[in-house]
Amino acid sequence: MLTELNQGDFMRGVQRIGLVGGLILFFVVLVIALVKFNLSSTLLSSLSSGNVITPEHRIHEPGHLIDYDRDVRPILADNCFSCHGPDPHTPEAGIRLDIREDAILSGAVVPEIPQASPLLRRITATVPNQMMPPPATGKKLSASQIETLRRWLAQGARYSPHWAFVNPIRPSLPTVRQQGWVRNAIDYFV
Repeated sequence: MLTELNQGDFMRGVQRIGLVGGLILFFVVLVIALVKFNLSSTLLSSLSSGNVITPEHRIHEPGHLIDYDRDVRPILADNCFSCHGPDPHTPEAGIRLDIREDAILSGAVVPEIPQASPLLRRITATVPNQMMPPPATGKKLSASQIETLRRWLAQGARYSPHWAFVNPIRPSLPTVRQQGWVRNAIDYFV
């Protein structure tokens, strides 16, 4: 049985059968895992119907907390930061959207009241001289991006530091079925 082989035996076997055999073996193991965990029907029905759940879809699930760094910063960076971003010499109309305090003090962001936020009014505007990003930039937010920003504003417009400045947190080790297989901490996640 494949699960009873140790890692060295598995790799020697893959080397013997070559790349094509290794790919075939990979797909066989994948099918076994899908059947074992009853994921095959769910996965296949999702793929065939085109309803694959992506991180963007999860944002719009009820109760999902919008994360600034993951969900909002990329939208603002792509569409707003060139005029309202980190460069202190180029904030248009004195509005910076990369710093929460500046965004609130300028009046562009009104936490918990999206309809009172000029940010939301400007990204949903239809009059060209009110639209953000300006039509001349060639950029336009999708309905999904607008909904993400609306929900973020409604949830309090929380900002978070860039992930590179956040100290990593060691996750707790998950439980495993075969304790004898575990030789080091990474084995708990495999």
